[in-house]
Amino acid sequence: MTIKSLTFRNIKFVNIILLMIAFSFIVVSTASGEFLVKTIYFKTHEAPDIELDKYQEIFRDIQSFFRKEMLKHGYGAKTIQFETDNFGLVKIHTIEARHQPEFYSGEVFRAFYNKISKEIPFHLNSATNREEQDNHYIIILGGIPIVNDGLGSPLGGAWTFGGGAIGGTCVVNKNYENDMPDYYQSLIIHELSHTFHLYHNQRPQTIMGPLPFGFPEYITKSEASMLNRMHAFNVNVHHITNTRPTIVSTEIIDAKRDNITMEVSLKSNSELYFVQLSYYQDYVASQKVKGDMTIATLDISRAVFRGANPIPQLLITAMDINGNVNTRRFHNISIPVEEPIEEPVEEPVEEQMCTDCDIDHSGAVDDPLTVYPTRYQLTTKWATLKQ
Repeated sequence: MTIKSLTFRNIKFVNIILLMIAFSFIVVSTASGEFLVKTIYFKTHEAPDIELDKYQEIFRDIQSFFRKEMLKHGYGAKTIQFETDNFGLVKIHTIEARHQPEFYSGEVFRAFYNKISKEIPFHLNSATNREEQDNHYIIILGGIPIVNDGLGSPLGGAWTFGGGAIGGTCVVNKNYENDMPDYYQSLIIHELSHTFHLYHNQRPQTIMGPLPFGFPEYITKSEASMLNRMHAFNVNVHHITNTRPTIVSTEIIDAKRDNITMEVSLKSNSELYFVQLSYYQDYVASQKVKGDMTIATLDISRAVFRGANPIPQLLITAMDINGNVNTRRFHNISIPVEEPIEEPVEEPVEEQMCTDCDIDHSGAVDDPLTVYPTRYQLTTKWATLKQ
């Protein structure tokens, strides 16, 4: 009895220890994402080797740009962290393409997933390796002349991952390094920022503004607010990654000639932080939010949708206080037709005729107030109203 009892207790104790270890491993592995920016140079045989010193300087400048902008907006000197080697230099993984340049031509998203990603090793492959989807990848294409973003731009493209993944991938065409040297670094920042869920705006001189990128470049306050909680801007802190916001529903509650008002219902198993709306690649509106359940009310300019009704698609991005992101795409959102506003009709004032028309006015023609007192007063009143 004693031996059996001791054995049973030992087994129970061992099982408990094993469960604790397993649970600890789950917790650690859940929060062990690197959230780094990793760089791949995908080159054809004819393309030159990448200039390591030049790109080290480019990447340092990119870090400095974000650090300066975040500090300016009051969030401290936060910036991204690149994957580095033992000497502290940014790692650039060079991959030799197996085919001729024309093989990879086409729309950048399909070219990457259908062709380029099939030649990238699994440990660096954000298309097939789920763990790598918490990192942010810069894919520099060398010697591939025709890659576009689906909208006619050959400069590059970017996308984020669904399913609760934190990171994203951007593709930049190295051919423009020499063709547009003043903007090439800005191009990398622009495409990389898309992987942080930033979208195009119409403000000149912003990094997400219209091409060509102006100087000095900056990020907006709302963009800095979103980056503030991004894991990539908080690499050296403990990350809680088992929370996730949910976008429940959206509804247009008011429609006017120039703008509409939309409500977005959100909930989370953690504190909510931020909600953002985008139309294709264009920023629409954003708002800071609080609580684990809320309804955000956003005023949106109709001009963003370029006259489209229904709205073909609207992407809503929600972030919680831990920096975890979720997105939901809504399709064919009908905007209520605004009822025409009826202009008030003013009743015409009948002019009163003089009652002394039989009087001789020959001596008073130069004094209209004396000759036609009522008519003069009414004419003066209309002149005042018309002003």
